Amino acid sequence: MKHLLKPFILMLLATTASGAQSPSEVPQNGMELLMRASKHYADAKSYHIESVEEASYSDEMDRSWRKSVLNAAEDKAGQLHFEGHSGWGGALQISDGTTMWQYRPEGRIYIKMAAASYDPKKAFYVGPENQILNAKNLRATLASFSDHYKSAARLPDATIEVGGRSVDCYVIRLQHSDQKRGSDASYGETVWIDPTNNVYVKRESHEEASINVMTGTVRQDQKTTTTYPVTDLDASLPASLFTFVPPTGAKLVDAFPNPLEHMSGGPSLEEQTIPDLKLASGGRTLSTASLRGEVVVLDIWATWCAPCVKGLDSLATLYKEGKEKGLVLITIDQDEDAATATAMLTKKGFDWMNVHDDGKIADSLGGLGGIPRTIVVDQHGKVVYDRDFSDADVRKAIAALGPEFASLAPKEQPPPCGTQISAKTNQRRTARSSRVEVP
Repeated sequence: MKHLLKPFILMLLATTASGAQSPSEVPQNGMELLMRASKHYADAKSYHIESVEEASYSDEMDRSWRKSVLNAAEDKAGQLHFEGHSGWGGALQISDGTTMWQYRPEGRIYIKMAAASYDPKKAFYVGPENQILNAKNLRATLASFSDHYKSAARLPDATIEVGGRSVDCYVIRLQHSDQKRGSDASYGETVWIDPTNNVYVKRESHEEASINVMTGTVRQDQKTTTTYPVTDLDASLPASLFTFVPPTGAKLVDAFPNPLEHMSGGPSLEEQTIPDLKLASGGRTLSTASLRGEVVVLDIWATWCAPCVKGLDSLATLYKEGKEKGLVLITIDQDEDAATATAMLTKKGFDWMNVHDDGKIADSLGGLGGIPRTIVVDQHGKVVYDRDFSDADVRKAIAALGPEFASLAPKEQPPPCGTQISAKTNQRRTARSSRVEVP
């Protein structure tokens, strides 16, 4: 029997010597596991991390859901890949160490520059480019994750599915009392860590907090789940990760339009020919190409967009004044359910053509970063206005398209009453001062 046990003992010793952790070597303190994982991210010389976050928000009167996907990579040679996508749009920044590209997928436009000329300290992230900034911060967020806590509890190990694979994980539980800086929120989070390489695999949090709204404060419930299907720290990263191949139809531009000036978030179509859109509603189908010779107003809206709904009344007045002159109005709703928009228009008594967009129209127009968005197309199919809705500006654009539309120009507002009185007073003073007294 002694001879039979000896090989088994030697095998066990060899396994321990090879680097595998014995149960006694695994920290039982959850905080130590968090610190060890965060340090792994901080010390990495190169990395590739992907994250998928899904968050839901709810209170007594409202409920919403959002998803964002981030992809971040850097290596020792100065190559980088930062990419992000959410409901507000997407953006991509790639550098092979010599050349840098930035791409807006919704507008299918990109810029190109020498990597040496790029100064991250002077970078201006606005609109879709905020996704790039979120990706840039991804590694730092995970590297500093443990810094926000003073304690953590370790739960029993568990096996979870992430990215189509099963992962045996350490499980850590965090609560409001574990935070270094507390708040008035009720907070709890569970963290799963892959023990083979000390990286975060999944995070799931639940928070209840009071948020400020226009009428006061409401209690909001927020649940967030983040998974990390890819985490490669100090690994050999493929060259394809740092190479940009322009997608079919992508256009090289000198600079991106500023979404703060153009609320759609994509490239403005002003001075361009309107794409040939196929529009269908209530059994009626037409294309924008068939409307040559007409002045067309396309208004992109949704029932959940307060400025959009408010603008409908102004559009109705404009349409009433202009339809006998040849003005065509078509609204394009972005609601989830076509019946919702139809019901609102019917209730308001609006009888123009409304088209429900399943996403294809928005894509044809270069993507939507925000609504309302109003497009005015002249008789030749050229876009003369493509911005957020402004009754005065839309009227000016239409009035400039021919004498028959001159009456649609915005009416000049009379000066305030105080100004009129002041003018009359000045006239009297001028008259009195110009009198010639005859002795």
